[in-house]
Amino acid sequence: MALPFARIRAAAILVLTYLLISLRQSVHCSLGRPATALLGAVLMLLFGVVGPGEALAAIDVNVIFLLRRT
Repeated sequence: MALPFARIRAAAILVLTYLLISLRQSVHCSLGRPATALLGAVLMLLFGVVGPGEALAAIDVNVIFLLRRT
């Protein structure tokens, strides 16, 4: 029964993250795209959508370097 709630939390965090990314210039949000993506990832961890091991396994170092350059 906990699985549907995890999916709802994941969807809500995803929508919030995309909204922050897409509205950041019109709302004058000081967070950049990489910081907003990191915030979404941290929220996924805090709300138990993914576990720490799962999160570490999902990290792609090439993407981290790509995000660092933007």
